[in-house]
Amino acid sequence: MIVGLLLTPQRRLLFTRWTVFGGLIACALLLPFLTWNAFNGWASMQFWTNYPQNHSSGASPLDFLTTQILGMNPLSVFLWGQGCGTSSPHAVHAIGSSGGRFSSSSCSSL
Repeated sequence: MIVGLLLTPQRRLLFTRWTVFGGLIACALLLPFLTWNAFNGWASMQFWTNYPQNHSSGASPLDFLTTQILGMNPLSVFLWGQGCGTSSPHAVHAIGSSGGRFSSSSCSSL
């Protein structure tokens, strides 16, 4: 994203105090993770490097998706695309703030 912004006229957005503050906050949030990994032999990198050999068991992406759907609530599939067709951010916010229970009464409050 940074490289993309540097190549456009919007590069001025990178040189504001808000971008610097956001970068500092991101570094502060990432620092404990990096510190733990450095002191523990980069265990996360080892895990993700070995993940395909240990966990996929030769399953196809469709098998993986089916397992995810069955392992979670299968009825939640109908909620996945609930806000995809709308251009109104308020409708998506109403779905998110209702905890997935989208009713006509929450539409009328928009």
